[in-house]
Amino acid sequence: MANPIDISGVLTRLAAAPGFPDHPAATVDQWMRAGVKEEAIEPILRFMERHPDLDFGMPGHLVHFLEGLADEANSPGSRPRCCAGRRRTRRG
Repeated sequence: MANPIDISGVLTRLAAAPGFPDHPAATVDQWMRAGVKEEAIEPILRFMERHPDLDFGMPGHLVHFLEGLADEANSPGSRPRCCAGRRRTRRG
C-alpha cells in the first residue's frame, strides 16, 4: 500500500521556504513516523535533480534518509536504485 503523503509537493514547498537546509530534518522525521519508505526514493531523486543549486547539506537529511532505506532493505537492488539519479543527470 502506497503512503498517502505527497513527497514531491512537500519537497517543493520546502524549497520555496527560507532556510531550506534546516527544514528537511523535521520532514524526514515525519516521514519516518508515517512509515514512508521506497515510494520516496524517486520523488527525492527527481527533486534533487531539479534543484542542483540548493544546499542539501553534507550530505544532508534527504541523503541520509535514502541511505537508511537502502540499509533497511538490505537487498542487492536497493543501493543501486538510490544511486540511479547520479547516472541520469550530470551536475557541472
